[in-house]
Amino acid sequence: PIPCVPWQSQLWTLAVTQLDKIDVFVAAWTEFGRTVISNLREKTLGGPMFLDDINWRLNVQASHNTLSKVKAPVALFEMSLVPEDSINKDKAEKLIVEFTHDELFSFFQDLDKIQEKLDALS
Repeated sequence: PIPCVPWQSQLWTLAVTQLDKIDVFVAAWTEFGRTVISNLREKTLGGPMFLDDINWRLNVQASHNTLSKVKAPVALFEMSLVPEDSINKDKAEKLIVEFTHDELFSFFQDLDKIQEKLDALS
């Protein structure tokens, strides 16, 4: 069994002063603690997500003032991310990222550096 003495003293320190509650927790941990730890080892909490799909669009907003011809182009990316072991696409998370021209250029430069390092490894 998993040792419980440290748990008892920590629970007491955290102001769980009712001995019957401490005893119930210790009994449950003694009986199911190894199973809980084993199950947690098999799963990642907030683990890596993988890119499943990507959509993009370019937005160009002209200024409202007719005297000014300033345009602010923005690239929008919608990425569909799924957990590593997910077959079900319904569990996908959507991530929307917006880049100005300078931000997008910097992002692609960083991606190029990453690609160079990956190429050097293979």
